[in-house]
Amino acid sequence: MSFQLGVLIIHGIGNQTPAYANQFIKDLQEKIRLYDKNPDVVKMMPTTWATEIQPDEEELWRNVSKGEPLNFGKLRKFLISYVGDSVAYAGTPNKSNGIYQKIHRNIHETLEKLYIDLGKQDKPLIIIAHSFGTQIISDYIWDRQKAIRENTSDFLADNPFESMQTLVGLFTFGSCIPFFTLGYHPLQAIEFPIPQLPEEWKSKARWFNFYDVDDVLGYPLKDLSESYNKSVNADIEVNVGNWLQSWNPLCHFGYWRDDDCLNSIAEFISGWI
Repeated sequence: MSFQLGVLIIHGIGNQTPAYANQFIKDLQEKIRLYDKNPDVVKMMPTTWATEIQPDEEELWRNVSKGEPLNFGKLRKFLISYVGDSVAYAGTPNKSNGIYQKIHRNIHETLEKLYIDLGKQDKPLIIIAHSFGTQIISDYIWDRQKAIRENTSDFLADNPFESMQTLVGLFTFGSCIPFFTLGYHPLQAIEFPIPQLPEEWKSKARWFNFYDVDDVLGYPLKDLSESYNKSVNADIEVNVGNWLQSWNPLCHFGYWRDDDCLNSIAEFISGWI
């Protein structure tokens, strides 16, 4: 049985192992079956970009915690992870060996594997991104689109699939994109639907952004600018997390198991298979 479309999964802040998406994929497959569709024709593949920065963050924590014990240790480690990810990434966009480029190469390598599993065919692509991963994939898509607009070489795209020209669905949740928009005037979002998308796919393409009002790290996107209002189809408010998380900032990690998020993604995927 050949795959009909590919799904790229991009994690957010924190240290992640390749198994981080296993339960999410299993849950999503079950939801797809509820629409009387076969999830086996959908190839889902997670990225693990945190491996590019995790060793440096662990070394930083060891160095700053050598002396007197620090209060709020878990919170401090979380902040090192979140702030460390952001600073290291945003501070090196033009360095060939910087974190920005390393993370983007990591995503490209995952896309290459996904393309191979799809039989090296330019099939529809859906991207699901969480937290800081939403900013990473926004930059990644922007860079691909910029290379196309300027007709320049793109070393991270060897075909239309890898250059995001078959991107039909973008699901972002707990997005921190607004944090990275300061200083940009006018503020431009990625073009969505992708201009190069086949006409028969454009009417079905969607970008849905999920947020929880208790999530201090996740925000709506449409009102950021006219450009974002045009590209994002809808900001969808959800209440994520278990009873210990849903009413406080810990809900930031609850999107992966949320029924509203899963149902929306499953319904969309089912319309493509």
